[in-house]
Amino acid sequence: MSKESKNNILKYFSSTASTSLQAFKKLKLDDNVIQNNEISLKSTSSQISASELLDNTKNLVSTFEARKDISYYIGKQWSAEEKIDILKNIWVPDPNYKFPQSGNRNLRFQINWTYEFCWLRYSKIQDGAFCLTCILFPPSDGLGKGGHQNPGKLVIEKYNNWKKTKDLFMNHQNNHYHKLSQIKFDSFLVIRIKKVEPIDRQINETLKKEMNDNRDRLRPIIKTILFCGNQGISLRGHRDSGVIDLNEHASTENQGNFRELIKFRIDSGDNVLKNNLETTNKNSTYLSQSIQNEIISICNKLILEHLVANVNKSKSFTILADETTDISNKEQMILCVRYVDLNANKIREDFLQFIEIQNMSG
Repeated sequence: MSKESKNNILKYFSSTASTSLQAFKKLKLDDNVIQNNEISLKSTSSQISASELLDNTKNLVSTFEARKDISYYIGKQWSAEEKIDILKNIWVPDPNYKFPQSGNRNLRFQINWTYEFCWLRYSKIQDGAFCLTCILFPPSDGLGKGGHQNPGKLVIEKYNNWKKTKDLFMNHQNNHYHKLSQIKFDSFLVIRIKKVEPIDRQINETLKKEMNDNRDRLRPIIKTILFCGNQGISLRGHRDSGVIDLNEHASTENQGNFRELIKFRIDSGDNVLKNNLETTNKNSTYLSQSIQNEIISICNKLILEHLVANVNKSKSFTILADETTDISNKEQMILCVRYVDLNANKIREDFLQFIEIQNMSG
């Protein structure tokens, strides 16, 4: 093929090397443009940041000051921790603060009003008075009940008409909704700041203390009954009713094992038992025969539950029964159980109960 034909064919195709070189030059040029633009943007950004920094700082200071002004907290809900922070940091005018004048008579807010009405706060931003109590602790049943003053003033809206101001403040203080808010405010201070428990917790603590005191009073009595039971001695005698006389010169007549053991415990230094007998009403000493029987019945129930639990753990057991007559000539069936004690790995025979026999026929 001739040279001319080759040129004719090649003319239909672009040179790859030439195109790449041109693209590289263009890319390099574009990169320089991008770098120049970035430098320009950085310079502009630095200028903007420097110019806006002072404004942003001023805005932060203004926001910080606004959060200390009473008007910032109107119509908002706050947690208990936030309320404590508000009460500690809310702005209060200095005694020498110059309040702005308003109206034709050039009246102004008086700092002495805040001394007379502890709930009163002045808003520097709005140049008006507000009720701190009603703003932070609004009553749950709504505002305005029981009073004739528009609840918007001092609560939702500022009050800055300084004419007959003290009369209006007094009316607000006597309003039903303000009194409810004041009760909530006072309770909050007592609970949160003075670290006093809420009423329901105080009641629970009182009941808990009373329960523990009653247990302390019952403990020596129960121990005395258990001692008599373990030793197999009777509790009562012929003179075992009435108040126990702790006087050393009292009658030396034997009042039964239980009452004599009670006196012995007191002589041995049981001050809790002594205080119980000296300060408690006669019908609340827990020494009567009915209380003794009730304690014995409770002990019987607990012992049976313990024995039955041990028997249930055993793989096998046997019921033993026999008959006897008690001192009152009543027929009693003695009920016992024989079982394997897995804990001690031995055979045990334990008494369960006396059962009165109602019918002797087979």
